Amino acid sequence: MDIEAWLASKTKAGENRWEVQYRFYQASMLSRNQEQHTQAREQVEKWKRELEEQTVIATVTCKKSLIQEKACHQNAKN
Repeated sequence: MDIEAWLASKTKAGENRWEVQYRFYQASMLSRNQEQHTQAREQVEKWKRELEEQTVIATVTCKKSLIQEKACHQNAKN
């Protein structure tokens, strides 16, 4: 039996095989899309955490630099 004839036939439950296979296909696509969405959301959260960490590090470094520069100017005045 070729695939077209098989898809055109009915299951033991009386359903069209192509409709059953299409529902399986839709379910697998939905599952795949949900998984990809979850992975994308997790990646965005990871990037967000990394950016927040980099911002904190940059802010601390900048403050230290300003403090050192201020101290240097005060020592130069004295």
